[in-house]
Amino acid sequence: MDENLVAGIVGAVAGVMTLFQQSIKEAKDQTKNFGPALDKLQDTMKLIAPKIEELDRMNQQHHANISEEEIRVFIKQLEKGKELVITCKAIPRWNKIKKRKYSKMLAELDSSLSSLLTIEFQAGQLVHN
Repeated sequence: MDENLVAGIVGAVAGVMTLFQQSIKEAKDQTKNFGPALDKLQDTMKLIAPKIEELDRMNQQHHANISEEEIRVFIKQLEKGKELVITCKAIPRWNKIKKRKYSKMLAELDSSLSSLLTIEFQAGQLVHN
C-alpha cells in the first residue's frame, strides 16, 4: 500500500479521535446522565491515543502492518461514537428509558473500540516481530 495514503489515513484517525474526545468532554460538562459511561469511554480513548501515535510512528518507519480498510473501519466507529455522544447530550434527565438504552449503547461502543484496537495491535505486533 502507498505509504502516503496510509499516513493520510492515520492522520485522519488522529483528527477524528480529537473531535470524538472533545464531544465526550462537552457531553460530560453539559449532562450528568451518562457520567460513568462517558468516563469509561474517555479512559478508553486515553488508552487508544498512544496506540494511534505508535501506529503513526511505525508507519513513518515503514513498519506499519495495518490495512487501509482496518483504519477506515476504526474511523467509522469513531464517527458513530461521536454522533452517539452528541445524541446523549440531548436526552433529558427524566427520560429513564432512553438513558438506559443509550448507556448500554455507550458501553457497547467502549467495548468494541477496546477489542478492535487490542486485536489489531496484537496482530500487528505479532506480524511485526
